[in-house]
Amino acid sequence: MPFKSKAQQRFMFAAEDRGEIPKGTAKRWAKHTRSIKSLPEQVKEAVMSCSSNFQKIAEELKKYPPVTAEEKMTIGLEAAKDKKLKGMSPAEKRKHDVLKKNNMFARNSTTASTAS
Repeated sequence: MPFKSKAQQRFMFAAEDRGEIPKGTAKRWAKHTRSIKSLPEQVKEAVMSCSSNFQKIAEELKKYPPVTAEEKMTIGLEAAKDKKLKGMSPAEKRKHDVLKKNNMFARNSTTASTAS
């Protein structure tokens, strides 16, 4: 999110130093700002209220535990599978299910034959 004013920029860097917002947030906002020199000194109060909303969101996010790499992988695989199935016609889905079922039977039969 880009800065809307120089005052907002000063506030964000100061709040970051005080630990009120996560480290790196102000730099990330600065990257998204086209021209810091052309920013107005201040803007209307309605625009500045977004920084307080951001603080509320940051506080809410602190309540949730971080996601492990294994959970991210599982979520990503499920999303990829859903995306793949979403674009298929009903006939293609049936064909996919049959192939998946046959593949599972093939795997089970080879593991059973190697086990005996």
